[in-house]
Amino acid sequence: MTVLQIAALASLMAGAMAGILFWLIARKPVGVEIKRLGDLLQRETLRYFGKEQLIILGVGLVLGAVFYRVLSPRSALAFLGGASLSALIGWISIQTATRTNVRTAHAADRFGSSRALNVAFLGSSVMGLCIASLGLLAIVILLWTIDRQQPAAIWSFALGASFVTFFSRIARGIFTKSADVSSDMTGRMHAGIPEDDPRNPGVIADSVGDSVGDFAGMGADLWESYVGALIAALAISTTLRIDKAQWELIPLTLAASGMVASMLGVLLMQLFRAIDAQQALRFVTHATLVLFLGISFLGLRWTTAGLSEDVLGRVGISGFWGLMGAIWMGVASSLLVGWLTKYTTSATPVQTIARASEAGPATTIITGLGVGLQSATLPALVVGVGIYLAHRWAGLYGIALDAVGMSATVAMIIAVNGTGSLGDNASGIVKMVGLGPEAYRITLGLKHHVFSTTPIGKGVALGSAILTALSMVAAYLAVVRSMPGMGAFSMDLVRPRMWTALAIGGMIPFFIAGLTMKMVGKAACEMAREIRRQFHEIAGLLEGKVVPDSARCLSIGTRASFRGMLIPGMVASFSPLIIGFSMGAAALGCFLFGALLTGILLSLTMHQAGWAWENAKKFIDVGFAPHCPQGMMQDAIMLGDMVGDPFKGTSGAAISNLVKLLPVLGLALLPWIQELNKLWRTWNFW
Repeated sequence: MTVLQIAALASLMAGAMAGILFWLIARKPVGVEIKRLGDLLQRETLRYFGKEQLIILGVGLVLGAVFYRVLSPRSALAFLGGASLSALIGWISIQTATRTNVRTAHAADRFGSSRALNVAFLGSSVMGLCIASLGLLAIVILLWTIDRQQPAAIWSFALGASFVTFFSRIARGIFTKSADVSSDMTGRMHAGIPEDDPRNPGVIADSVGDSVGDFAGMGADLWESYVGALIAALAISTTLRIDKAQWELIPLTLAASGMVASMLGVLLMQLFRAIDAQQALRFVTHATLVLFLGISFLGLRWTTAGLSEDVLGRVGISGFWGLMGAIWMGVASSLLVGWLTKYTTSATPVQTIARASEAGPATTIITGLGVGLQSATLPALVVGVGIYLAHRWAGLYGIALDAVGMSATVAMIIAVNGTGSLGDNASGIVKMVGLGPEAYRITLGLKHHVFSTTPIGKGVALGSAILTALSMVAAYLAVVRSMPGMGAFSMDLVRPRMWTALAIGGMIPFFIAGLTMKMVGKAACEMAREIRRQFHEIAGLLEGKVVPDSARCLSIGTRASFRGMLIPGMVASFSPLIIGFSMGAAALGCFLFGALLTGILLSLTMHQAGWAWENAKKFIDVGFAPHCPQGMMQDAIMLGDMVGDPFKGTSGAAISNLVKLLPVLGLALLPWIQELNKLWRTWNFW
């Protein structure tokens, strides 16, 4: 069998396994009251998703028509294919989440913590396996059907995936965090009712946001990283002049190895689920990485059997062990970033924020911001050292393999991360239905189990996004240098226009982060006014005699999210076009580096600060500092959590997607920029 056939077979096996797991979840029992609430949440979630995708589809069709006219019909088709698959991933994620969270709540009520953990893990495994399966299978089909001499269509596929992910991530982030902030703010701090209380008109919107934002949004983000890392490696492989086709097979081998390792990890979880949840999740996370290293070593030996040391040396690779070193560096970097994230969001820094909340909200915010700013340093150093070593061992191709190595086990990364998100959803459902304190304790405990385990997965996911963005910029540089007609490509910072492009690129992440934070604040303010109006004007609402009007809150969040995604989306889409067409390919490279540098650091800061505030809140909820009045501490830390929610879930997520979208957009437009560059050289424009 060939590598392409093995990759396709692994993809189909993962898809079949996901289908079986989904069938097993659908067969699990669910109570009548829980099912009624679950049907409502599923209906509203799918309604929001349909409206969101309809708007994105309209913009995507316009871009597809532009690609058809400017690039080629194949590029337009590939762009629409990537966009469609990204939308399909979102639909699968929502279908899985809305079926799994109610069954997790029912399992916690009837069968205990072990069964609830298993249901949540199986649900998140479905999404992880579907993402890995569809991503790798799509790449294999592209390589089978597209002319290797015209790779722009493959880059257009990545652009389609990034385009839909970026727009939907912003919209969902605004929706879910505005609902979360407004319902918490008005419920506890205005009406004095607990979190997720069914009397609050905003809790339905909050639960819908959890499914489309935290669960489906995470899946879309990692799908983009997975596909982007593979396509970056394929793009760089087209620039290696010796045995070009052979280099395309190596990332596919790694992806297939990671998929097999993830499937084995899901099976291992079924053996160890009876033990402590933290230990089981931690064990399968590390066991999957070890399995990936072993399987990828054997697969790479077989794939590179026809490449001599001389051939490897002529393309800047330090032999077989240079390739393996770049891959291992990706795995090591992912683990180190994960452990550093775990420390920042579940150890001493979290306790520091919790202690600061004894003094009030101001010290909570100040300390949390300090933790977030500091937390960006060590992960950035880890990624920087990893990039340096990968480049030393295997050149720009090594940077791409570094990213592929980090994201190859994406199915297991999502399985671990999604378990916490589904546990969080289930705890809200338990509270809304009123299943009792024991079921709430179990689902809350499930969320707290990932309090010490999920940060590793979140760190790996964030590190994967960073390395994917770096590999896409490396692919841009490699491709533009290999294209005929570009002349002496040089990003010489002595030239003023390079500094101009660098400054504009560095500004873009801050502009979009600020814009999305303001949109969350505006939407949360409008929704909070509506919730307070219902508290005051609907008689019997706070006594539980009347059902709140949740539809108005859903409508406010939906309108705000759709308005909020347009300006950031247009800025991200048009800024590379303007820089590339007005200043040239070299200036566009400087623009990408500026956006990458500030975007990475800003995204790390916002993610880590948000997670630290959230986990400090959990730390206080489980009984930290009993000598201090719990109400005062909880009010202070709740304000920190409210600030942290849009930090990590809206703006931080948008920036991590932005730094992946910009370079792939530059790659897809390179043929057009190349033609303009020839014209400008004829006119002596520069």
